[in-house]
Amino acid sequence: QQKVLAFGRGQLGGRWTLQGMLEESPMLVQLELEESGDFCSVGEESMKLAGRWGVYREEEATGAQQHKGTHLWLWVRRSLCW
Repeated sequence: QQKVLAFGRGQLGGRWTLQGMLEESPMLVQLELEESGDFCSVGEESMKLAGRWGVYREEEATGAQQHKGTHLWLWVRRSLCW
């Protein structure tokens, strides 16, 4: 059986770069992932993203909080963004 690396929030907290598309334009956003599960964008005055984050294992995706995982999820809270 192949061993799969899994990471906990404490191992992934810190600053990360999110690459994506917004209204057909590429964007790069610096995110600060806090060990508490909160995140917010940093360094960009014209746009703010914020919400919650966590980890999960694809084969165990149940909606419940998982302490270690192979994938990262972001829940963007519209009320915290501009």
